[in-house]
Amino acid sequence: VLPQRMYLFSDGQPVLRETFYRFLAEQCGIPEPKFVEPVEDDTRVRRATDKCIDPSRIVTTLDYKYAFPTFREGIRQALKLA
Repeated sequence: VLPQRMYLFSDGQPVLRETFYRFLAEQCGIPEPKFVEPVEDDTRVRRATDKCIDPSRIVTTLDYKYAFPTFREGIRQALKLA
């Protein structure tokens, strides 16, 4: 049973959406997606790039071990099950 705290799960290795979708396309054997460069003065650009979750509490407090240490292993496994 978890103590009464909030735990954020993450592999602690932030990945750009572009990297994620390119890897997913590669694993599915489909063409890479096309990306459009954002407009620099758009405030949404900053908000979309500065999110990071620190998983240290779950790892240290509960000695948590990831079944899939990075998104790459997780995607590969998910595609096997599909």
